[in-house]
Amino acid sequence: MPVLGRAVRGVRPLVYEAVRDWASFLFGTADSVERVRTAARTPLHHLPSRYGRYKALGLRLAVLAWDLVLAVICSCLELVVVTYRIILMVGKVKGMVKDTKVEEDNVPDLIKASGYQVETHPVTTEDGYILELHRIPSKGKPVFLMHGMLCSSYCWVTSETNSLAFILADEGYDVWMGNFRGTKYSRKHEHLDPDKDMEYWRFTLHELGVMDIAAMLSSVINISKKSSLSFIGHSMGTTSFLILASTKPQLVKKVNLAILMAPVVEPHNMSNLVWYLSPLEKVLKWVMESVGILEILPASLLIEKLTWDHIGHLCLKLQLRGSPLLSKEDSKMLNRICHHARTSKTSFYTVLHYAQNITNKYFHAYDWYDAAENLRRYGCEEPPTYDLSKVSVPSALFWSQKDSLSSKEDMERIVCELPNLVSCKEVDIGHLDYLWGANVKGDLYYDLLDTLATHTKHTHTTPRTTPLQTPRKNQALTRSGGSSSSISI
Repeated sequence: MPVLGRAVRGVRPLVYEAVRDWASFLFGTADSVERVRTAARTPLHHLPSRYGRYKALGLRLAVLAWDLVLAVICSCLELVVVTYRIILMVGKVKGMVKDTKVEEDNVPDLIKASGYQVETHPVTTEDGYILELHRIPSKGKPVFLMHGMLCSSYCWVTSETNSLAFILADEGYDVWMGNFRGTKYSRKHEHLDPDKDMEYWRFTLHELGVMDIAAMLSSVINISKKSSLSFIGHSMGTTSFLILASTKPQLVKKVNLAILMAPVVEPHNMSNLVWYLSPLEKVLKWVMESVGILEILPASLLIEKLTWDHIGHLCLKLQLRGSPLLSKEDSKMLNRICHHARTSKTSFYTVLHYAQNITNKYFHAYDWYDAAENLRRYGCEEPPTYDLSKVSVPSALFWSQKDSLSSKEDMERIVCELPNLVSCKEVDIGHLDYLWGANVKGDLYYDLLDTLATHTKHTHTTPRTTPLQTPRKNQALTRSGGSSSSISI
């Protein structure tokens, strides 16, 4: 009971604030929530009528019931975490649980099996995280690929001949693939243990940009001995790059072109569950910190099997192919994706960072709700705003109205804010189709190669065997003021 009491007292102010914010966010007003708060706190003897006293008492009981439900949920989560950790420890001692690291195929092996040379290069960030770069070497121009959330370098090489990394290598590019901190290939630190130290997982999109991408870009330039490189990012990779480019533009001066696929920068109008849950980010933060889980998803054979072999596999089938029935080739690809996705972890704070941006409706650094912590990380007590007008890198966007994490309204905002936008094209694919679509070559990659060649003066070395497909829709986004500088989609 003392534990339950502490949980109730700890979550109550968060619940009140979350309910108010949620009502304001979804319905445009928080007046009704404020009235509930006031009525629940009003002393009973101050109310003039018996009906008013009964009503206030009922509201108090409702609030108490809500607090108790949340407290019980948190307690159950803690119990589940402790239980599965004990089972995992006992299983390892008795040899009941296999160590998946022994039989896990890695990306370098996958690249070799596909007939390409491969190199691995360690990179240490300014804050002590040890990352790993994967390279398909060539004497051509370097291209750096950066993955999205719950991915790693595997996402560029798991579609066989449709894999972007292999397509770029066939075109003569020097292909580099980065891995964000927390993934299997970048799960090291100079003095923190990701399996024991929660501090390891206290990072957001800000650190992925100004620390990880900055360090990896510098390493690519130093190792390749080239004067410039091109950047290609997907989803969270685009978010992190624009954070770096707007915060420390001097570190991206050697990037001659940034191709942003499915950019998630200001997702105020996204059409999925994240949009509805974003006002509850304070409560979610409290819950995850209370149960001691800041990693998505915590390392456990049981959890990995449940999420990726069953739930994740079915979701990918429906998302990528629209049916649970797959061809032999598609089934093989999905098995490979789920196999590698198990170890592609990240911090829960990256999701909370997106939630804050959705709720506040502008692109800013994560607010730690602690002035001292904000000051330590950003040099100011309030989280800074990311100003896209400072992004001087030539940028090309590929976006889709089928993408549930983006929208035309958000894309229009990005088009207006980026000062050096060279291309913006709409494609008719979903968020994951950028990587694993059935016809991703014709839908996207041929256009991407043309854009890359045009703006980096690279000559195609491989003849195309599939005709280029154009998007179904042909619209135009114009910059604010109705100027003539329109961007075709």
